[in-house]
Amino acid sequence: MIWSTFHKIQKEAFSAIVFYGQETGTKSGKSFDELGVLLPIHQFENKMLHHLTAIDGLVLSCREEMIKTAGNDSLDL
Repeated sequence: MIWSTFHKIQKEAFSAIVFYGQETGTKSGKSFDELGVLLPIHQFENKMLHHLTAIDGLVLSCREEMIKTAGNDSLDL
């Protein structure tokens, strides 16, 4: 699930730097993972809003799929 999202982000914005941190924090006694996307401004400034909207949609879709998979073990947002 995470890797397919990585690939979709890289396809949308090939110069983006994507990172995934597994169990990088805790909330309500549960650990959570983080996904980050860095866009080099000098390459994306002309279409920044387009790329942000597309990547935000990909990340939100991934998050929804992860919440669905986790079920009751999911953290409250």
